[in-house]
Amino acid sequence: MAKKKKQKKAGIAKRQQNKNLKRKAIKRKIQSDKPVQQKMTMSKVKKSLKNIAQLVYEPELREIAFSKEDVATVDSRFEKTPEKIEALATSEFLEKFKAQLKGMEERLELEKNPDKLVMVQAVTYYVNQEQSLSFMNQVIVAMYLYAEAIYGGQEPPEKLEQLNLLLRDYDITWKDYLEERYRQLEASKVTEAEETLEGEAEAEEVMADTVFEKIEGELDVYLGEQKDLSDDAVERVKEDVQVLLDDYFEEKSIGKLEDLRPRRLSNFLENWFVQTMHPTRDDLAQMYDSLKIFIDFTHKAQKIEEDKISEFREILAKKESALENHS
Repeated sequence: MAKKKKQKKAGIAKRQQNKNLKRKAIKRKIQSDKPVQQKMTMSKVKKSLKNIAQLVYEPELREIAFSKEDVATVDSRFEKTPEKIEALATSEFLEKFKAQLKGMEERLELEKNPDKLVMVQAVTYYVNQEQSLSFMNQVIVAMYLYAEAIYGGQEPPEKLEQLNLLLRDYDITWKDYLEERYRQLEASKVTEAEETLEGEAEAEEVMADTVFEKIEGELDVYLGEQKDLSDDAVERVKEDVQVLLDDYFEEKSIGKLEDLRPRRLSNFLENWFVQTMHPTRDDLAQMYDSLKIFIDFTHKAQKIEEDKISEFREILAKKESALENHS
């Protein structure tokens, strides 16, 4: 009996492992099925979220601001703020919203404003996702909170700091509701993707981990051993490394960490990262610092040939020169 019980547990564990692998495959497929024009690296999106609400003050979005009548109508029909926002964000409004974003992007390109341009691209990326939730779109939420403040007799949040406080209160007040609605959305995506994946022979290929995922566990251990790194610093290093190993590697069709060469690292730092991510001077400095830590990790873990390590370090030693040339 003991032997049979052990076999049963092993079978359960195997099925659970297969289920987890399948879920990874599903998430990959969801990402790969997006139209090319709607794709944008998550690293780039994350970098642009901090001050994204300031787009509310741009003329294109002021043109389609919610009116006093809009606010009064949803206020009388709904109790929860997310439901009010969802009611206002009709398909007609979202089409106008996308059109205004497109116009804003064209203007910012002419004005050569890379910081706001990335924000617009981030919002555009999100709003173009199938089943995107308007009450979790920070710009649409900010548009509503701005209108609600004005027509509710409050002080107009004309400064970003004021608007961010309203957004923070919104996130705190409706935290449980937002999390539940997000879980429902993710569950529906997984169900749909499971049906699509059913019976596909290429499922094994889809399930493959990215280059970053393959070394993430070992990197976590290494970073945890670095006593001079705070938790925030560790997360920043991982984020920067992921930009290299996932975003850059994917675009350049580099399939293995071992295929990272000095020439490719130079191209990443001097061209791709600057042109694609539009980093600030601090971002660029941090990227050099993060990759120095990463190269130290690959050296200790023997992930890359010894003769390449010294060349990588020489490239990363050019940090000050790169910062001087970065406008």
